[in-house]
Amino acid sequence: PFTVGNFPLMTGGGQAQLVVRDVLGRETATTIPFFTSARLLAAGLDEWRVEAGGVRRNLGTDSSNYDTGFVSGTWRHGYSDALTLEGRADASTQLQTLWLGAASALPGQFLGKFGWGGSQDARQGNGGAWLLGLERIGLHSSLQVQVKEATRDFRNLALDETVLPTRREVAGNWTYTTSSAGTFGL
Repeated sequence: PFTVGNFPLMTGGGQAQLVVRDVLGRETATTIPFFTSARLLAAGLDEWRVEAGGVRRNLGTDSSNYDTGFVSGTWRHGYSDALTLEGRADASTQLQTLWLGAASALPGQFLGKFGWGGSQDARQGNGGAWLLGLERIGLHSSLQVQVKEATRDFRNLALDETVLPTRREVAGNWTYTTSSAGTFGL
């Protein structure tokens, strides 16, 4: 048994071939499939952050235009090597949001994403949103598909109160990289 402690950092799936040479010069080659994603944390690992500031308004048209203050916190936990759970809460004087989500390694070297959020706005009332996504990032090709939906009253800190949220968004992309002709995408 051995451990590779300095594996090159990459995301996606593929195969790693390890060649071990013993003191007599005999080589043993082992091919191991791998899957890794920046969205997954190792089992038992936590990531968190807390932010506070003022909500920026009229970005790109008006300098130094800040609205009410806010505080925001995010916590992610590696439940297992294949499942990461996360939560996020934002609060200002008028708006509170809560977002719960998960990212999970799936068969076929796919990564699944799920999220559900709710908001309570003093003027707009209560709203909700969800997302469902699937991605596969390989050495030569990648595929990503995501569906998001929000109710009319859903709000987050970045959304101006005069703008309605996007009701439904379906997005996807596919890329393929060749060794000689470059990258193609759709």
